[in-house]
Amino acid sequence: MQSGKLFYPYDEELLNEITVERYELMKSGQIQFSHPDGTHDDRLWALALAVYATRGVKPPRPLPTTRTF
Repeated sequence: MQSGKLFYPYDEELLNEITVERYELMKSGQIQFSHPDGTHDDRLWALALAVYATRGVKPPRPLPTTRTF
């Protein structure tokens, strides 16, 4: 993640999970998330937790590499 952007490989199933996820603001002020029957949201939440876990963490310094031909 650089400058607030998330880059990830194209994954059709992940994109489907992201686009079908629903949310509702409850009377208590909490947000309730759900997904339609027959769909999953495991990958969505795994990605969200991984991004959350990196908050405040500096990206690793790139290691020098050598080319081999």
